Amino acid sequence: MAEKKKRRSLNTFLILLAVLLVVSIVTWIANGQTYTGFDEETGEAVEMVVEGATLSDILMAPLNGWHDAGDVIGFVFCLGIFLSILTATGALETGIQVLVRALHGKELVLIWILMFLFSIGGTTYGMGEETVGFYILRAASMVAAGFDPLVGAATVLLGAGTGVLGSTLNPFATGAAVAAAGVDVNMGTIFVVAIILWLAIVGTSSAIFAAVGWMLANDFAALNKPYKEVDFEVKESWVSSVEEEIKENGEKKETTYYDMSQVAEALEKEGLIEYSWFFRLFCAFTHADAKITQGKFALNTNMDYMALIRGMRMRGGTAETVDVAIPEGYTVSQIIELLAEKGVGTAEDLTEIAEDYVFEDYEFVDNENLGSLSRLEGYLFPDTYNFYVGARPELAFNTMLSNFKTKVYNNEDLAELMGESEYSLSEIITIASLVERETDGGDRDKIASVIYNRLENVGETNNLLQIDAALVYAASRPITQEDYTSLDSPYNLYQHTGLPPTPIANPGIAAIRAALMPADTDYYFYVLDPETKQHVFSETLAQHNKAVAEAAAKAEN
Repeated sequence: MAEKKKRRSLNTFLILLAVLLVVSIVTWIANGQTYTGFDEETGEAVEMVVEGATLSDILMAPLNGWHDAGDVIGFVFCLGIFLSILTATGALETGIQVLVRALHGKELVLIWILMFLFSIGGTTYGMGEETVGFYILRAASMVAAGFDPLVGAATVLLGAGTGVLGSTLNPFATGAAVAAAGVDVNMGTIFVVAIILWLAIVGTSSAIFAAVGWMLANDFAALNKPYKEVDFEVKESWVSSVEEEIKENGEKKETTYYDMSQVAEALEKEGLIEYSWFFRLFCAFTHADAKITQGKFALNTNMDYMALIRGMRMRGGTAETVDVAIPEGYTVSQIIELLAEKGVGTAEDLTEIAEDYVFEDYEFVDNENLGSLSRLEGYLFPDTYNFYVGARPELAFNTMLSNFKTKVYNNEDLAELMGESEYSLSEIITIASLVERETDGGDRDKIASVIYNRLENVGETNNLLQIDAALVYAASRPITQEDYTSLDSPYNLYQHTGLPPTPIANPGIAAIRAALMPADTDYYFYVLDPETKQHVFSETLAQHNKAVAEAAAKAEN
């Protein structure tokens, strides 16, 4: 696949040119339309007509812009040069460190000082867009002081804004207001009142903002909180939606989104945050709803907002895990019971997923006949797994199915043997499951030979496998003598010929190999010797009956 070219962003000049062209097009569309404007000399309302921009207007616009707003442009350029020099020389970092050390324990004073300084610009000449260059500088110092970067930006914005509200010498506010009033006023009185208004607004707003900002900063940055550790669970019920994306190579990417309002409320209830609404706002800006995962996580009050979000992820977080060893020959029901006991999920949720979840990535799973645990029987590969506690139940099953796909379905050695067999994968796994449940010793290949001999030859067994393990699977309890003749089930291999409809357990690799490479024998029967714990194999029913009698005699003794 050819490497994709990197997409380049538009630079500032192209963006300005695009805006200029759009505005020009709008003037052409609105050409001849009238609107109410104000005469620059008299300040009176007059009717004005829209004139479409000419080529000369478009070409001269940048020059006129420099002429009309040269002071602002020059200020921003100088400020940019100033910040670049500070950054390049390290003066910015050093200054921030000195400032933070000097105000250690008095960080609130920083908000008062900065808001007052920026309000001077607002009250004297209406400082507004000129503050843009200060945002980076203020964000860095505020973070160093333990505040959120938003506090730094708001300090600049509100400081200059409150200064504008209490304008003193600002000709864009005070001067314009006096001219619009059309009356003679004492400018000295106006100046005194404006100063009082300015100081009152700046003092009040900075006090409120400092108090609120400090509280929010404490919560955001996890400052001054008593230590507390919590086992926090992100629940499946908090999932708001699941979106599936198919990539160009055909791979599927599933993204799960969570209701962060429920997450925030739970975090607040556990004492990990204090302001759930502020946490939700932060999550909205950082798209945290797609960054967390279901499960149990170890969180504590030393974690700031971002650390909490990272901590609620399976990868890179501190999710609680548990090792689970799935023994060879376990049934799906036994595996579910074991997983529930280990805290991987509840028995109800695990059962529901095993019965009804569509596992599209595994072609060997029966996704057509939902509603039965037996559809997964044989394919949950026995192994030792590390599962996340409380994670989505389907993840545990996906892990076991994926392991089967890797170690059995895509195993090149086994694939060659399966290609040579007359039996399907499902039938081979079913035979392997019978072998697994019938023996735990080194005679698996002989047990397999008995099964194949009975399947392929009428002999003295009439194609009946007569395997007790399958009958136990059907009964889901210890069997009785009556069950051999009265239990009505396709898994009753004393009544039904051939293989059962599905595997009866999840076999290990040794049993699967035995099913693919059975011993070459003429055995049709076997019985367990109670003394040696080994199976005694027989070719005829007479030999078998004799072996059974001997085994019974040994058991009585």
